[in-house]
Amino acid sequence: MSIKPKYAELILRGEKTFEIRRKFTITPKTRKVLIYASSPVCKIIGGFTIGRIVQGDTSDGDTEDFYAKVEGCCLTKAELDEYILKGHCPNPKGIEVRDVYRLYKPISLNEIGVSRPPQSHMYIKIENLELWTPKEA
Repeated sequence: MSIKPKYAELILRGEKTFEIRRKFTITPKTRKVLIYASSPVCKIIGGFTIGRIVQGDTSDGDTEDFYAKVEGCCLTKAELDEYILKGHCPNPKGIEVRDVYRLYKPISLNEIGVSRPPQSHMYIKIENLELWTPKEA
C-alpha cells in the first residue's frame, strides 16, 4: 500500500491506527499489508495486519459519522473532508491498522520483482517470508 512518508511513520510509531482510502478492494485472504513509503523515500519500510474495515457513506456530503468511526486516522476533519469530498468519494474506507512492524532494512520494489510503485495499493505474492519478520530486539 502506497502511503506518504509522513503518515507511514505515524503508522510505524503506533500513532495512526486507521488508514483512509477512497477506493480499496479486499479479498478474504488479504490480511497483510506492506507499507510502501512514497516519494522521496520510495521503499517498503514496514507492514501491518488489517483489522476492521469501516465503510463510510458520504454521498450526502456529510463526513461527520465516518470521521467519528475512524478516530486515529491522524487527519483533521478539514483534511478528511478535502480528501474525501474533493476526491468525489461517496464510499470511503477506513482500514484499521494492527500488529505494526518496521522492516529491519527498507527494500526497493525491484527487490521483490515489482517494477512500478502502486497508485494506491496492489496485490503481490510474497515468496520471501522473512520480509514479514520484524527486527528482533
